[in-house]
Amino acid sequence: MALDSPRDGSLLSFRVLRLSKPQINLTAPERVDLARDVREGGTLSPLIPESRSEFVPEEAFARRVECRHPADLFGVDGSIELARDIGEVYLGETISCYASLGNYSNQVVSLVDIKAEMQSERSRSYLFQNSTPLPGMAPGVKRDFTIKFDVKELGSHTLICTSQYTSQDGDRKICPQYFRFSASSPLSLRTKVRPVAGDIFLEACLENAKSGPLILEYVRFDPSKAYTVASVDQHPESITSGPLKDYINSLKIVQPNKGTRNFLFKFSPTESTSSSVESASADERGVLGKMEIKWKGALGEIGRLQTQLIKTGGSSGQKDIQGQVIKMNDSVPIFDPFEVTVRIRNTTVRALGPLSLVLKPANNMKAEEMPVLMDGLQSILLNTLPPHKSCDVACKMIAVQPGVHTINGFSVIHQTDGFGFGSIDPVQIFVDDVTG
Repeated sequence: MALDSPRDGSLLSFRVLRLSKPQINLTAPERVDLARDVREGGTLSPLIPESRSEFVPEEAFARRVECRHPADLFGVDGSIELARDIGEVYLGETISCYASLGNYSNQVVSLVDIKAEMQSERSRSYLFQNSTPLPGMAPGVKRDFTIKFDVKELGSHTLICTSQYTSQDGDRKICPQYFRFSASSPLSLRTKVRPVAGDIFLEACLENAKSGPLILEYVRFDPSKAYTVASVDQHPESITSGPLKDYINSLKIVQPNKGTRNFLFKFSPTESTSSSVESASADERGVLGKMEIKWKGALGEIGRLQTQLIKTGGSSGQKDIQGQVIKMNDSVPIFDPFEVTVRIRNTTVRALGPLSLVLKPANNMKAEEMPVLMDGLQSILLNTLPPHKSCDVACKMIAVQPGVHTINGFSVIHQTDGFGFGSIDPVQIFVDDVTG
């Protein structure tokens, strides 16, 4: 962690250490390098005397060429090392820290209050606070405690450790210290939604952004009330031989540095899909659900992530309702009624309705400024559209301004809550100034 020094004159100071599993100490694998092991300009013969027992090679040459043990070639010397700083922090992890408040002065302080809190770009939470003040801390005395927090946001985080005490002069002092780090995303998730024969298939691709491998404990989907979900098993990657073949094949490993693993889910509408959609709010319409992912790192560290709501058309860009003008005259006389036929199609796997087709002003235009209006009823009621079905709607219209105009205000809305399914593709029409 980056540490801000305590304020000048502060008698107490915090030290913070992340509690993490030790790492294996790796060095560069040993290899023969003549440019390094043989003196510049020399050859091997001058270095090797006639009696090999009298030859005492240089340390670099001895470690590389005359290995005392086969393990010297692997760069692993059997030692482990503790983290020197907070290291890499990823979203979904649980971070544990060991904090120590010490009196590094030559004065005695009294009534010591300790508080630790975590501040991110959008939230602030308290992690530790002593219930009663410490009576006193003599020089050299330390007070240790542990803190734990879940990383739920990306970006900059600041651990604020604050001590409040009374000095020998009777002054009440407050001394905050700041430990900063940044959290990044360990996984990148890409999804693609495909409707197939009344069902929906969701392809999910997980990409490992960490420098170490991830072992997936589970990847599951919590569907909305309108769907049931099933995971479509795929043939896992396998090794050909070895005593640990079955065990290794059972692990869902995502290799480091942008390694990927793919999953496939099948969504089927429930029997009560129509009634569920009718009772759902506009924000819940067309939602598949959330994906939850839990994994372990190379040394058993646990991480967990939950995605935002995944929608039926969010990944493919397809609208729930599509509309298109399929029949209209290219030219119409002014003030003479004419007919436009609009085809409305339900692209989802659930029934949608009841619906209405309306013509609204577009591009900040006022209603009285519209060049083409609906003649008669301003809203046409439609029946409930079954999944993947369409209907043709005949609209009576009238033009009130001459010239070439664009009709781009057709919209389909839900009659119950007014939810809009988007506008219909615009069309152009020429209005002749001569009445028919």
